[in-house]
Amino acid sequence: MGETFTRSDSFPKVEIYTVLSVTTLVNFLTGFNARLAVVGLPTIARDLNADIYQIIWIVQGYILGSTILQLIVGRLSDLFGRVRLFNVGIAIFGLGAFMSGISSSSLLLIVSRIVQGVGAAFLISLTVTILTDNAPPTRLATWLGVRVS
Repeated sequence: MGETFTRSDSFPKVEIYTVLSVTTLVNFLTGFNARLAVVGLPTIARDLNADIYQIIWIVQGYILGSTILQLIVGRLSDLFGRVRLFNVGIAIFGLGAFMSGISSSSLLLIVSRIVQGVGAAFLISLTVTILTDNAPPTRLATWLGVRVS
């Protein structure tokens, strides 16, 4: 049923479907959360008494946090390991999501969205790399296509 592949002795056998499932889910979540606040802007603005500038920061804070660190995360993953930093990214992303959910002020929500964006930077940068590391070269294009669809 499952397709396994070992690129070298340094890589353990990995169930490609597990890697594909995790990277695809994370890819969906990071993209979904980038646009999620836009849907609730009227309610967020009303409940938190946020002005237009705060609303812009709530939406753009996530994007700012995710784009600033992407290149740095690539280098850090070479130094400390891709999977380790991927797990750190999931923890940071989850912490930012939790903080966003309990935010009682627009400032706290802005900071939470930036934290969530920082976690997303780790995840966005590393999903393709982890999938590429674990997919057989003959099927890599297929698995990359599945991940983005």
